[in-house]
Amino acid sequence: MRNHNILPLILCTILLAACSDNKEAKTEKIFQPQVDSLNKAKELEKTLLDADQRRRKAIDEQTR
Repeated sequence: MRNHNILPLILCTILLAACSDNKEAKTEKIFQPQVDSLNKAKELEKTLLDADQRRRKAIDEQTR
C-alpha cells in the first residue's frame, strides 16, 4: 500500500525533470532602449550646456 503513495510522487518528479530546460534563460533587459535613449539625452544636454556657456562667454567678451 505504501508503494502506491510514493509512485505518483516519483512519476511527477521524473516528469518535471524530463520537461525542465537545462539551458539558462535568455536575460533581456526590457527597458534597455529607453535607458540608452536617456543616456544619449544626457550627453546631448551636456553638449548644449557647454555650447550655451561658450556663447554667453563670447557675448560677454564682445560687450566689454
